[in-house]
Amino acid sequence: MYYRLNPDHLDDFVRGRGVMYELLKNPGSVQSDKWGTGPFRECCQYADRFGASAGSSLQVLRVEHLLALASIVRESTFDSQL
Repeated sequence: MYYRLNPDHLDDFVRGRGVMYELLKNPGSVQSDKWGTGPFRECCQYADRFGASAGSSLQVLRVEHLLALASIVRESTFDSQL
């Protein structure tokens, strides 16, 4: 589904910010009228439900992992050292 997202939404997510990221960390923290439409709304719904079911067991990525993920998305590369 990620390939259908606006690049800005995906960029926010891999940098640890934005609506989807907030919904994973704190389900219900962003009102559903801010979820937009189409694929972005579907991803927000999933993030909200996933965050709620994972509860406190959901681990937020460390900064170095977020930077590596941003690099993979931006440059279409993969570092096997991770």
